[in-house]
Amino acid sequence: MKSEETKKSTAKKKTKKTRKKRIKKNGIIFVDKQFKNLHERNGAVEQELLPVRTFDTMPACAGQERGLTMSIGGYDNIKVRVWCEVPCYKEELEDALDYCEKICEERIKVVVNEVKGNGKSTSVDMSEG
Repeated sequence: MKSEETKKSTAKKKTKKTRKKRIKKNGIIFVDKQFKNLHERNGAVEQELLPVRTFDTMPACAGQERGLTMSIGGYDNIKVRVWCEVPCYKEELEDALDYCEKICEERIKVVVNEVKGNGKSTSVDMSEG
């Protein structure tokens, strides 16, 4: 049976090995990219840095949701909902809301094109959902 000190030192060693290296420069922290590495590359890890903006004060949060119900033939319909949320300073709230709106609209267009089975960008009326 391991003593408490041995357990703690083993836990510290594991934490140090798994902790990612961070580089801080001008209010931006660069961290290793995780999502794409694990999900799109079947777990193969490539070293790619992701710039992450830090906040000097408590950030506000801007968000937008868009939805669309679309007929796919006969009596079948499909409903698409997209949500985007980003942290920002309260003084940037309007710009952040515009950014979220743009992201939601672009994503809905992609999904609609996938459902329709074409790769072309189409004009979608966002007021339906």
